[in-house]
Amino acid sequence: MTPAQKSPLFNALFWRYIRRLLTRQFGRILYRPSSFALDRPTIYIANHHTWWDGFFAFALNEVHFHQRLHLMMGAEQFAKFRFFRRLGVFSVDQANPSDVVSAFRYSVRILTQTKSPSLWIFPAGEMLPAGSPVHYRDGFARIARAATGAHIVPVAFWSGFTEGQYPDVVLEPGEAITCEGRTAEELFARGTSALDQLVARLRRRIVEGDLGEFRVLLKGRSSVSQRYARFSGAE
Repeated sequence: MTPAQKSPLFNALFWRYIRRLLTRQFGRILYRPSSFALDRPTIYIANHHTWWDGFFAFALNEVHFHQRLHLMMGAEQFAKFRFFRRLGVFSVDQANPSDVVSAFRYSVRILTQTKSPSLWIFPAGEMLPAGSPVHYRDGFARIARAATGAHIVPVAFWSGFTEGQYPDVVLEPGEAITCEGRTAEELFARGTSALDQLVARLRRRIVEGDLGEFRVLLKGRSSVSQRYARFSGAE
């Protein structure tokens, strides 16, 4: 396991870079404001369909959550982007039992000894195409059970084309799941069920165009049709 080495300066510089990168790659990034308390240690669990998902989590934290972000990443992917550790990313080799134990202890320490901490985990353990069967790993539930005062928040990610020339991104945090008095098995069942339901609901929202509760996280590039509509006064 390779621990994070968070750097506030690197975080600020990287945010400027990634904000520009995201706004050049996507038409808009939307999010639904959360209603849960942000003053508790938070474990976010999200679906993982694209290479961009970690950046979406980073952007959502920078604009909306403002917590001290950490993100668990597989060792193979981490080896390609070791500089991510300065953003709060740390690695875990799921094939190595001692590495898994070290990552577990490190995660609990982050959540219990850091001010305003958050830990992002993709419980599928790998990037999968949307709609693929998912076999979740229970690490997030065991961490949540051991981290006193923590709660679990599912977050649904969606990206794709709607009306514009560039793909949109929609991010929807769900309701917080309290961990007190629940076993790791109960937290695993509740967390994965809540995530599956949230992902399905977000897909329905996209199909139905039901995004009235969502706000703009980042505004990206306009399509040719959108620029023409503004020029002609039709928008």
